[in-house]
Amino acid sequence: MKKPFRTCLRSEPAAPVKRVTAAACILAWLAVALPARAAEAPDLGGVWVVTSYAHEIKMVDGGTPPLLPAAASLYAKRKASLAKGDVSYDAVASRCAPAGMPRIMTIPYAFQIVQTPRRLAFLFEWNRLYRRVDLDGPSRAADDLQFTGRSSGHWDQDSLVIVTGQIDETFLDDAGMPHSPELKVTEHLRLRPDATLENRMRFEDPKTFRAPWETIVTYRKVPAGTRLGENICLDRLKTSPAIEKDHYLTYR
Repeated sequence: MKKPFRTCLRSEPAAPVKRVTAAACILAWLAVALPARAAEAPDLGGVWVVTSYAHEIKMVDGGTPPLLPAAASLYAKRKASLAKGDVSYDAVASRCAPAGMPRIMTIPYAFQIVQTPRRLAFLFEWNRLYRRVDLDGPSRAADDLQFTGRSSGHWDQDSLVIVTGQIDETFLDDAGMPHSPELKVTEHLRLRPDATLENRMRFEDPKTFRAPWETIVTYRKVPAGTRLGENICLDRLKTSPAIEKDHYLTYR
Protein backbone atom coordinates (compact mmCIF):
# COMPACT_ATOMS: atom_id res chain seq x y z
CA MET A 1 0.00 0.00 0.00
CA LYS A 2 2.89 2.44 0.70
CA LYS A 3 4.38 2.29 -2.81
CA PRO A 4 1.26 3.52 -4.73
CA PHE A 5 0.78 6.28 -2.13
CA ARG A 6 4.36 7.57 -2.51
CA THR A 7 4.16 7.32 -6.29
CA CYS A 8 1.00 9.39 -6.25
CA LEU A 9 2.74 12.19 -4.30
CA ARG A 10 5.87 12.20 -6.48
CA SER A 11 3.80 12.64 -9.61
CA GLU A 12 2.50 16.08 -8.55
CA PRO A 13 4.48 19.07 -9.93
CA ALA A 14 3.75 22.03 -7.67
CA ALA A 15 3.85 22.33 -3.87
CA PRO A 16 0.36 23.89 -3.39
CA VAL A 17 -1.19 21.30 -5.65
CA LYS A 18 0.89 18.63 -3.96
CA ARG A 19 -0.63 19.42 -0.54
CA VAL A 20 -4.16 19.10 -1.91
CA THR A 21 -3.32 15.98 -3.83
CA ALA A 22 -1.68 14.43 -0.75
CA ALA A 23 -5.02 14.54 1.06
CA ALA A 24 -6.70 13.07 -2.00
CA CYS A 25 -4.10 10.31 -2.13
CA ILE A 26 -4.63 9.49 1.54
CA LEU A 27 -8.40 9.20 1.00
CA ALA A 28 -7.86 7.04 -2.06
CA TRP A 29 -5.43 4.83 -0.13
CA LEU A 30 -7.89 4.40 2.75
CA ALA A 31 -10.65 3.51 0.34
CA VAL A 32 -8.54 0.64 -0.92
CA ALA A 33 -6.85 -0.40 2.33
CA LEU A 34 -9.81 -0.44 4.72
CA PRO A 35 -12.05 -2.81 2.76
CA ALA A 36 -9.08 -5.11 2.23
CA ARG A 37 -8.42 -5.26 5.96
CA ALA A 38 -12.12 -5.71 6.77
CA ALA A 39 -12.20 -8.71 4.48
CA GLU A 40 -9.41 -10.39 6.44
CA ALA A 41 -11.69 -12.21 8.88
CA PRO A 42 -10.09 -14.26 11.66
CA ASP A 43 -9.83 -17.96 10.91
CA LEU A 44 -12.10 -19.90 13.29
CA GLY A 45 -11.66 -23.16 11.43
CA GLY A 46 -10.64 -26.30 13.28
CA VAL A 47 -11.94 -28.73 15.88
CA TRP A 48 -13.01 -27.25 19.22
CA VAL A 49 -14.31 -28.49 22.56
CA VAL A 50 -15.54 -26.68 25.67
CA THR A 51 -12.85 -25.85 28.24
CA SER A 52 -15.19 -26.85 31.08
CA TYR A 53 -18.64 -28.35 31.34
CA ALA A 54 -21.62 -27.47 33.52
CA HIS A 55 -25.08 -28.98 33.14
CA GLU A 56 -26.72 -25.71 34.27
CA ILE A 57 -26.23 -22.55 32.24
CA LYS A 58 -25.34 -19.48 34.32
CA MET A 59 -25.05 -15.76 33.70
CA VAL A 60 -21.66 -14.07 33.30
CA ASP A 61 -21.61 -13.24 37.03
CA GLY A 62 -22.46 -16.83 37.97
CA GLY A 63 -26.07 -16.08 38.87
CA THR A 64 -29.20 -17.88 37.73
CA PRO A 65 -30.88 -16.36 34.64
CA PRO A 66 -33.88 -14.09 35.41
CA LEU A 67 -36.64 -16.60 34.75
CA LEU A 68 -40.27 -15.55 34.97
CA PRO A 69 -42.27 -17.37 37.70
CA ALA A 70 -43.84 -20.04 35.45
CA ALA A 71 -40.52 -20.83 33.75
CA ALA A 72 -38.69 -20.88 37.11
CA SER A 73 -41.23 -23.35 38.54
CA LEU A 74 -40.91 -25.64 35.53
CA TYR A 75 -37.10 -25.47 35.69
CA ALA A 76 -37.14 -26.36 39.40
CA LYS A 77 -39.31 -29.42 38.75
CA ARG A 78 -37.01 -30.64 36.02
CA LYS A 79 -33.90 -30.19 38.16
CA ALA A 80 -35.59 -32.13 40.98
CA SER A 81 -36.31 -35.00 38.57
CA LEU A 82 -32.73 -34.90 37.29
CA ALA A 83 -31.42 -35.13 40.87
CA LYS A 84 -33.39 -38.37 41.25
CA GLY A 85 -31.98 -39.77 38.02
CA ASP A 86 -35.27 -39.35 36.14
CA VAL A 87 -34.63 -37.84 32.70
CA SER A 88 -37.93 -38.86 31.12
CA TYR A 89 -38.82 -35.17 30.69
CA ASP A 90 -35.75 -34.64 28.47
CA ALA A 91 -36.06 -36.01 24.93
CA VAL A 92 -32.32 -35.49 24.39
CA ALA A 93 -31.24 -37.51 27.43
CA SER A 94 -33.94 -40.16 27.17
CA ARG A 95 -34.36 -40.60 23.40
CA CYS A 96 -31.31 -38.90 21.84
CA ALA A 97 -33.38 -36.16 20.19
CA PRO A 98 -31.34 -33.32 18.67
CA ALA A 99 -30.04 -30.80 21.19
CA GLY A 100 -31.16 -27.29 20.28
CA MET A 101 -29.52 -23.89 20.59
CA PRO A 102 -27.59 -23.03 22.64
CA ARG A 103 -27.39 -26.46 24.30
CA ILE A 104 -25.55 -27.99 21.36
CA MET A 105 -22.83 -25.34 21.84
CA THR A 106 -22.30 -26.24 25.51
CA ILE A 107 -22.27 -30.05 25.64
CA PRO A 108 -18.86 -31.73 26.28
CA TYR A 109 -18.32 -33.07 22.75
CA ALA A 110 -16.08 -31.66 20.05
CA PHE A 111 -17.28 -29.85 16.95
CA GLN A 112 -15.57 -28.69 13.79
CA ILE A 113 -15.96 -25.23 12.26
CA VAL A 114 -15.74 -25.10 8.48
CA GLN A 115 -15.42 -21.46 7.39
CA THR A 116 -15.94 -19.86 3.99
CA PRO A 117 -16.47 -16.19 3.05
CA ARG A 118 -20.25 -16.68 2.80
CA ARG A 119 -21.08 -19.16 5.55
CA LEU A 120 -19.89 -21.27 8.45
CA ALA A 121 -20.81 -24.84 9.24
CA PHE A 122 -20.60 -26.36 12.71
CA LEU A 123 -20.17 -30.12 12.48
CA PHE A 124 -20.85 -31.76 15.85
CA GLU A 125 -19.46 -35.09 16.93
CA TRP A 126 -22.46 -35.76 19.17
CA ASN A 127 -25.03 -37.61 17.06
CA ARG A 128 -23.53 -36.14 13.88
CA LEU A 129 -25.59 -32.95 14.08
CA TYR A 130 -24.75 -29.80 12.16
CA ARG A 131 -25.50 -26.10 12.26
CA ARG A 132 -25.38 -23.57 9.44
CA VAL A 133 -24.64 -19.83 9.70
CA ASP A 134 -25.11 -17.65 6.62
CA LEU A 135 -22.88 -14.58 6.39
CA ASP A 136 -24.66 -13.03 3.39
CA GLY A 137 -28.17 -12.87 4.87
CA PRO A 138 -30.65 -15.56 5.95
CA SER A 139 -31.08 -18.31 3.40
CA ARG A 140 -34.17 -20.37 2.73
CA ALA A 141 -31.87 -23.36 2.53
CA ALA A 142 -31.63 -23.18 6.33
CA ASP A 143 -35.39 -23.32 6.94
CA ASP A 144 -35.23 -27.00 7.88
CA LEU A 145 -32.79 -26.36 10.76
CA GLN A 146 -35.51 -26.35 13.42
CA PHE A 147 -33.50 -27.46 16.43
CA THR A 148 -30.51 -25.17 15.88
CA GLY A 149 -32.69 -22.38 14.48
CA ARG A 150 -32.09 -20.06 11.58
CA SER A 151 -28.81 -18.17 11.89
CA SER A 152 -27.25 -15.24 10.06
CA GLY A 153 -23.93 -13.64 10.90
CA HIS A 154 -21.55 -10.82 10.13
CA TRP A 155 -18.07 -9.75 11.15
CA ASP A 156 -17.67 -6.86 13.59
CA GLN A 157 -13.92 -6.22 13.48
CA ASP A 158 -12.42 -9.39 15.02
CA SER A 159 -15.72 -10.80 16.32
CA LEU A 160 -18.21 -12.96 14.49
CA VAL A 161 -21.74 -11.89 15.44
CA ILE A 162 -24.42 -14.56 14.95
CA VAL A 163 -28.13 -13.95 15.47
CA THR A 164 -30.32 -17.05 15.75
CA GLY A 165 -34.10 -17.30 15.93
CA GLN A 166 -36.92 -19.69 14.98
CA ILE A 167 -35.62 -22.30 17.41
CA ASP A 168 -37.81 -25.24 18.33
CA GLU A 169 -38.86 -25.44 21.98
CA THR A 170 -35.93 -27.46 23.25
CA PHE A 171 -33.93 -26.80 26.45
CA LEU A 172 -31.23 -24.20 26.98
CA ASP A 173 -29.12 -26.56 29.11
CA ASP A 174 -28.81 -30.15 30.30
CA ALA A 175 -30.88 -29.36 33.41
CA GLY A 176 -33.96 -28.49 31.37
CA MET A 177 -34.11 -24.67 31.29
CA PRO A 178 -37.11 -23.79 29.11
CA HIS A 179 -37.62 -21.14 26.45
CA SER A 180 -40.42 -20.02 24.16
CA PRO A 181 -40.60 -19.76 20.34
CA GLU A 182 -39.68 -16.07 20.74
CA LEU A 183 -36.14 -16.86 21.88
CA LYS A 184 -33.40 -14.89 20.11
CA VAL A 185 -29.77 -15.79 20.73
CA THR A 186 -26.99 -13.37 19.77
CA GLU A 187 -23.45 -14.75 19.86
CA HIS A 188 -20.14 -12.91 19.70
CA LEU A 189 -17.31 -15.32 18.87
CA ARG A 190 -13.72 -14.12 19.07
CA LEU A 191 -10.27 -15.64 19.39
CA ARG A 192 -8.60 -14.78 22.68
CA PRO A 193 -4.86 -14.08 23.03
CA ASP A 194 -4.47 -17.49 24.72
CA ALA A 195 -5.78 -19.16 21.52
CA THR A 196 -9.11 -20.16 23.09
CA LEU A 197 -12.38 -19.28 21.39
CA GLU A 198 -14.82 -17.17 23.40
CA ASN A 199 -18.56 -17.29 22.76
CA ARG A 200 -20.51 -14.54 24.53
CA MET A 201 -24.20 -15.34 24.22
CA ARG A 202 -27.08 -12.94 24.81
CA PHE A 203 -30.60 -14.30 25.35
CA GLU A 204 -33.81 -12.40 24.69
CA ASP A 205 -37.16 -14.10 25.34
CA PRO A 206 -39.88 -11.94 26.94
CA LYS A 207 -42.11 -14.96 27.57
CA THR A 208 -39.43 -16.75 29.60
CA PHE A 209 -37.11 -14.12 31.12
CA ARG A 210 -37.70 -10.86 32.97
CA ALA A 211 -34.83 -9.24 31.05
CA PRO A 212 -32.13 -10.13 28.52
CA TRP A 213 -29.04 -11.80 29.97
CA GLU A 214 -25.64 -13.11 28.90
CA THR A 215 -23.32 -16.02 29.47
CA ILE A 216 -19.82 -16.87 28.22
CA VAL A 217 -18.66 -20.27 26.97
CA THR A 218 -15.04 -20.90 25.98
CA TYR A 219 -13.55 -23.59 23.76
CA ARG A 220 -10.05 -24.89 23.21
CA LYS A 221 -8.74 -26.20 19.92
CA VAL A 222 -7.91 -29.87 19.99
CA PRO A 223 -4.59 -31.10 18.55
CA ALA A 224 -4.15 -30.80 14.80
CA GLY A 225 -5.15 -33.93 12.95
CA THR A 226 -7.89 -34.87 15.42
CA ARG A 227 -10.90 -36.23 13.60
CA LEU A 228 -14.45 -36.27 14.81
CA GLY A 229 -15.70 -39.77 15.53
CA GLU A 230 -19.10 -41.22 14.70
CA ASN A 231 -20.74 -40.72 18.05
CA ILE A 232 -24.18 -42.30 17.68
CA CYS A 233 -26.14 -41.65 20.84
CA LEU A 234 -28.66 -44.48 20.40
CA ASP A 235 -25.85 -47.02 19.95
CA ARG A 236 -24.74 -46.56 23.56
CA LEU A 237 -27.82 -45.19 25.36
CA LYS A 238 -28.48 -48.52 27.13
CA THR A 239 -25.01 -48.58 28.66
CA SER A 240 -24.20 -44.90 29.28
CA PRO A 241 -25.90 -41.48 29.46
CA ALA A 242 -26.80 -39.72 26.23
CA ILE A 243 -24.41 -36.92 27.20
CA GLU A 244 -21.37 -38.04 29.18
CA LYS A 245 -20.32 -35.06 31.30
CA ASP A 246 -16.57 -35.83 31.27
CA HIS A 247 -16.26 -36.61 27.57
CA TYR A 248 -14.48 -33.32 26.81
CA LEU A 249 -11.55 -34.52 28.92
CA THR A 250 -10.81 -37.28 26.39
CA TYR A 251 -9.50 -34.80 23.78
CA ARG A 252 -5.76 -34.42 24.26
